[in-house]
Amino acid sequence: MGPSFLSIINLTIICGISLMIQVVYWYGVFNRLKRKSGRTIDTSNPPEVCILICVKNGENDLKELIPVIAKQDYSSFNILVANDHSTDDTEKALISLQSEFKNLTYFNVKQEAPGKKQAIIEALPKIDSEWILFTDVDCRPVSDQWIKDMILEAHQDHKSICLAYSPYLHDQSLLSRWVAFENWLIGVLYLSFAKIGKPYMGVGRNMAVRKSVYLKEHLQSHLHLNSGDDDLTLQAILSNDNYTIQLKNTSFTYTTPPLNLRDYVHQKRRHYTTASEYATELKIALSIFPVSQISFYLSAVFLLFKFPMVGAYFLIIRWLLIYPIQKRLQGILELKLGFIWFIVFDIILVAFYTIFSLSFILPKPKKWA
Repeated sequence: MGPSFLSIINLTIICGISLMIQVVYWYGVFNRLKRKSGRTIDTSNPPEVCILICVKNGENDLKELIPVIAKQDYSSFNILVANDHSTDDTEKALISLQSEFKNLTYFNVKQEAPGKKQAIIEALPKIDSEWILFTDVDCRPVSDQWIKDMILEAHQDHKSICLAYSPYLHDQSLLSRWVAFENWLIGVLYLSFAKIGKPYMGVGRNMAVRKSVYLKEHLQSHLHLNSGDDDLTLQAILSNDNYTIQLKNTSFTYTTPPLNLRDYVHQKRRHYTTASEYATELKIALSIFPVSQISFYLSAVFLLFKFPMVGAYFLIIRWLLIYPIQKRLQGILELKLGFIWFIVFDIILVAFYTIFSLSFILPKPKKWA
């Protein structure tokens, strides 16, 4: 038994174990993500809701977003905009919009700090509503049922947090498709972890929280970080029974992806600034998935050169096992990418995971807008 044969055996074992780990994640964790069957929701006494939007240089987006929100089929809500040191005509746009929409108010953030957390801290004392519904200025609710979907079920079930999803619109370009896919995979991760009782984040583009549990102290503890308002803050208040998940497509808020690769890289590095602050157990649970994907593809590629039939067998088995789950989850989270794109992005993920792991040792971006 020569060294070459032993190396093939070792690679086969690594590839097989990595594939088994991936199958456990896709079938045992991600496959738990399902839409709830229809149920009757009491709409007779809806709680007061404040839509909170933190904005920096969002003049044009505000002119589009506020009229859309104003048309929501919900009887008791107001809109609060935190103008965070904008240098364009955002404030002029807000003054003009206020004359048309009486439930809109705004304020200018006093203290400048990285990210949105300072704006949220200054907004909290100005909110009297029972619920805060977060979104971003570049997002658009997909329907006029958005507030109802995000609030009523959680309120009726006496929950304090509603975790939801915000897809990216995409065109035919590779970058646009990739950003939409990667955002979808993040959604699969945090929503399925929440489904199995291990919640760790939401998205500031679309989440609802009772004001009584969203305290400024939770934000101030990591104010020096650029991100954290939708993961570190939530980790401080999430428990096994105080949240719900909303997967109705009428609850989604769509947004546009970064315009170029530079903006995308900046955005991803900003988001990764908080990962090092996660609890060790959570870091391990979230790391096993990408590490197993990297080890699978590296060992499969080596096998393709050493023993092509074995390498091809592992690749085909992986794609045939995982694509049906991906396709079903694409349907739930409104992503439309076919089998070929699944293979392409499945491979690109290996480079993505490897490159962005370096974000922990590179200088962190400070700008949030």
